[in-house]
Amino acid sequence: MSQSIARYETKMSGSFTNLIYHIVFSTRNRGDLISIELEDNLYQYIGGIIRGEKGKMIKIGGSANHLHILAKLSPTISFCLFRVSCG
Repeated sequence: MSQSIARYETKMSGSFTNLIYHIVFSTRNRGDLISIELEDNLYQYIGGIIRGEKGKMIKIGGSANHLHILAKLSPTISFCLFRVSCG
């Protein structure tokens, strides 16, 4: 086998992932527990969890009884493990 063929065979193609998730959390029994005063701190806290797991929060919002999160998560962690780290 020539050197040029050997070099070609050892090259690996790169991969690209773009894992964007729409995550919905609800309060217990859909109670109105998320007040307007609590929203900013809660959103920052959740953003910190996502960043801590090598992700990026794209958008977050919701109402008094549920949240919608649009986040890009790292391919190095499974969504199941991410969910466990959120509690």
